[in-house]
Amino acid sequence: NFNVSLKETGSKELRKLIRGFNAMNAHIQNLIRENYEMIIMKKEAELNAFNLQLNPHFISNSLNLINLELIKKGEYELSDMVAQLSEMMHYTLKSSDFLVPFEEDWRHTLNYVNVMQRRHNNQFEAYYNIDPKLYQCTVPKFFLQPLVENSVVHGFEGISYKGVIKISAFIEDNKRYFIIEDNGK
Repeated sequence: NFNVSLKETGSKELRKLIRGFNAMNAHIQNLIRENYEMIIMKKEAELNAFNLQLNPHFISNSLNLINLELIKKGEYELSDMVAQLSEMMHYTLKSSDFLVPFEEDWRHTLNYVNVMQRRHNNQFEAYYNIDPKLYQCTVPKFFLQPLVENSVVHGFEGISYKGVIKISAFIEDNKRYFIIEDNGK
């Protein structure tokens, strides 16, 4: 029982010893409380991690079910869009690796472009010139998609003409070049 606190009485040495004992007891109580709080926080983190695993699994299964229903009804364009959204979700949740093969990031970027073209009623066209030698190079995860998103969301907002995005990736003089161009504002 560490809730004990002795009354300081007796000689000077005994009072000093009792004061040290009471301080030690208080410190032990704090350590027990902190340890208990850490255990609770760890359990909550494990539960949250488990929930994060369940939710994407549920969403993925739901997207696959929707995709199957769309295929049954002959809605192939919508089916492709749902499949692309599912791939994007898997890429996003895949791993926490900072670097990925360019091929994976490129596939994610293509899915994004296709979904956004559909969402914006094909108000923009996309052209690609990608050197396949770059596919095995590593790049930061979400390397191109945010730049393309910037073109779509900000460059094409409110324009009265058809937008165009050109994405090029090539090697020249042992350097890798990734270029995104658009005709937006």
